[in-house]
Amino acid sequence: MKAELSDEDDEATYESKRVEKIIGELRKLSPADMEDNGKVHSALSTAKSEYGLSGEMHADLDYYIALCGLFPPKRNIIKNWDTNEDVFLAFVRK
Repeated sequence: MKAELSDEDDEATYESKRVEKIIGELRKLSPADMEDNGKVHSALSTAKSEYGLSGEMHADLDYYIALCGLFPPKRNIIKNWDTNEDVFLAFVRK
């Protein structure tokens, strides 16, 4: 079921509610789940589909979503890069 958002008919931008919701879905993952690239990839794909961004070509948004979702302020990118490098690169290479 597609989530209803006030900006779903607008072009997706960094400030879009859809982008914020996708990042929020990633941030809901437990620390253990963040260590499992399969779960991270599944959560990213599901959230993009749910919020209507799955078929769109937004490489810049994909980078932004992956960076903000995988590496929020409490999860250091330097310390966690080795763990999530593969899923990050797979997500942004599309």
